[in-house]
Amino acid sequence: MSEKLLEQVLKEIRDFKVEVRNELSEVRNELSEIKNRVGNLEVETKGIREEHGTLLRTLEERTSVTNATVTRLAEDMDHIKGDVSRIVKRIDDHEIEIKVIKKAVAG
Repeated sequence: MSEKLLEQVLKEIRDFKVEVRNELSEVRNELSEIKNRVGNLEVETKGIREEHGTLLRTLEERTSVTNATVTRLAEDMDHIKGDVSRIVKRIDDHEIEIKVIKKAVAG
């Protein structure tokens, strides 16, 4: 091989080496950007998970309070039903007594 041909091959190898280095540098930059994006996503995801956890705990607490309120209202309603039943019975008893008194007065 002639010296000129060897120099041309060496130049092509060096040019190729520069291209490979440039492409490798671009790949590294892109990889760095990807790592930054993933890091940002991890931070955002963590924040979202914490927010969802807070919301879930708040909803659970409110549900518990609401359930307690509903239970208390149901118990109050049962007491009111009992009171109404006793009042109705007393009214019925009084109506019977009134009829007896009216018969006695009339007769």
